[in-house]
Amino acid sequence: MSDPRVIFMTGATGGLGQLLVREILRRSEDRLYLLVREKRGESHHARVRSILEDSGLEGCLNRRVRILTGDVA
Repeated sequence: MSDPRVIFMTGATGGLGQLLVREILRRSEDRLYLLVREKRGESHHARVRSILEDSGLEGCLNRRVRILTGDVA
């Protein structure tokens, strides 16, 4: 396996984004920086944590996944 990379990603909480996050974490040792838009009344951390827990990947949250709050616009 090659050295881990750092990947910056938007759209991680959407359908395709969730699939990509899961596959990247399962198939590599890459680190992910996820830009997540804050929704009213819903924590961006909780949304990503839920995605990872549903996949059995919650252990990656502090080791390989960093969540950034923002909006591309």
